[in-house]
Amino acid sequence: MSKNLDRYYNLDWMRGVAAILVVVYHYGSTGQPNLAEHGFIAVDFFFVLSGFVIDRTYSARFGAGLSSFQFMTERFCRLYPLFILGLALGFAKALGAVWIGSHDGLLNPVGSLMFNALFLPSPVSESVIFPLNGPAWSLFLEFWVNVLFAIVLVRLALRSLLAVVLVSAIGFISSSTAVGGLNVGWDWGSLTGGMFRILFAFPLGMIISRMAQWSKVNSLASLVPVAILICVMSLSSWPGQLPFDLTIAILVAPAIVVLGTRYEVPRYLEKTASIFGEISYPMYILHYPLLFVFVPVVHKLGINDDLAMVTFVAGMFALSLALSRAYDRPSRKWLMSRIKIRSQQPA
Repeated sequence: MSKNLDRYYNLDWMRGVAAILVVVYHYGSTGQPNLAEHGFIAVDFFFVLSGFVIDRTYSARFGAGLSSFQFMTERFCRLYPLFILGLALGFAKALGAVWIGSHDGLLNPVGSLMFNALFLPSPVSESVIFPLNGPAWSLFLEFWVNVLFAIVLVRLALRSLLAVVLVSAIGFISSSTAVGGLNVGWDWGSLTGGMFRILFAFPLGMIISRMAQWSKVNSLASLVPVAILICVMSLSSWPGQLPFDLTIAILVAPAIVVLGTRYEVPRYLEKTASIFGEISYPMYILHYPLLFVFVPVVHKLGINDDLAMVTFVAGMFALSLALSRAYDRPSRKWLMSRIKIRSQQPA
């Protein structure tokens, strides 16, 4: 048995691996060989995992009197410091584009920043809803499904949650079929599909949380779901494979989360797994604007593509760990303290 029944080290391990796979996927989208062509499906894994963790962490606290305001305060402080840093990096990249003359002006970046900083999609962008930092679209959905959790979902019984999952699954499948691919939610044309995507996965994670009453077992078998995660994200794409992608998102991603709650890493791997969990969010939300600065530079330097990718992933890992400890933790603590002080002041 694990010494900490409330901590799932294997889920930490898996979310770190999933974040790395997203980075590798986006690196491949710059014209390099893509070693994680299905890396975008890691988002579905994240959504299921989020539903599991949020329900596991907060449902009992809501029953004990936690208010929706307190919950959203904690979630805002958890998400916002790195979220706004990612937007700032994207805005700096946009400023650089203006400086070198590859962008018409600052109107769109400034307008996008004003909306995106409020966890809102950019109405001044014709396509991408978070043009300053592409992966932020999933954080937008994550934040607002947290609001829905606090208001409605946390109070639903299993049967009602299952109804939400089934209806959303139909919408998810229909919207993915309409656009001809699973990667929905990041642009205006597929935003509705993205909403169905998270409204399927997040409540399903909650269901897993409420049904996962089994004891964890420390075993090397815990590496099996990690291996499955890597394999399914690394398969090559082919025309007409949408049914396969949907199978991964709808069946395999939840199954990986279930296995991660059943089998725990051996105790000597707990510290490593914890580090992978720590870097997952900063690595996911910060890599995109840095990637599109890094790639042109390494091209000019003539660095080997494989070496460049490994260097970028390793650099992002180290940077994410440093920022988690030197920026994210202190920022969250400061935000919480400021919100508490303001909430205690007389009206």
